[in-house]
Amino acid sequence: MECYIYLDVLLITNGIINYLLLRCFSRIAGLKPNGKREVAAALIGALFSLTIFLPMQGMILTTLAKITCCGVMVLICCGFCRMRFFLYRMFLLFTLSFLFAGVMTAIWMVIKPANMLAHNGIIYFHFNPVLLLFCMAAAYGIVTVFQRYLRKTAVVHKIYRVTAQVDKRELSFYALVDSGNGLRDAFTGTPVIVCSRRVVEEHIPLPLKYALDHPEKTDIPIRWIPFQTVGYQGILPAIRPEKIMLTGEEGHFSVEDVYLAFSEKEIGNKEFSGLIHPEIIKS
Repeated sequence: MECYIYLDVLLITNGIINYLLLRCFSRIAGLKPNGKREVAAALIGALFSLTIFLPMQGMILTTLAKITCCGVMVLICCGFCRMRFFLYRMFLLFTLSFLFAGVMTAIWMVIKPANMLAHNGIIYFHFNPVLLLFCMAAAYGIVTVFQRYLRKTAVVHKIYRVTAQVDKRELSFYALVDSGNGLRDAFTGTPVIVCSRRVVEEHIPLPLKYALDHPEKTDIPIRWIPFQTVGYQGILPAIRPEKIMLTGEEGHFSVEDVYLAFSEKEIGNKEFSGLIHPEIIKS
């Protein structure tokens, strides 16, 4: 049975699907959603769906093309970051796309709806809303199960002693690994450790203390990290310490490419006064 492909339906449908997948991706990866970046990445993914008009490609070429597309979408959605973070995010988005495409292909093979086509790894459907809702519900169920699995295998809430070396002085405090903490540098995607400034105030070098209080009057590089909590948002001053050591039950280890942000508001309780991005521990 012939299936006519309408270009506008193809692009719009795949754009919406890509956007929903990117929202799931951001949530699973612990990233703060960025609507404009996600829309831009979804549009690029929608353009990739035009490969449905190409002659049938082999499994290897189709997979490589999808991996490349996922890489471009991650780059647009998340920006530049360290290679291991980029590869992890690309693998995550590819897995989500693979699960969705698998569900759609299974439905196409079993039900064989007249207005649905799977070709070159691209799914095209132009059918009634009831079947569309059924397909989306099935795909969402798969993604939800996958997300729950990731949560079970994620880093549990642990407390580490953080020792940061700044201008030959050590700033020490206890911090909680918070799976809900998605704080990153907006430009590089670098994860952030945030601490209550009061706890380390007396050990902050005077030049840095002056820079934190008067950022417009100093040459010390201060990175501003946007954040948002329930009912409150703002920016935190952050620096890149010369060295950061974490000490926990498994011993102590150093971490690299991490920002240390200072919060004027109190964080935590008597047990901890800082928060650690979970990706820092996973790395």
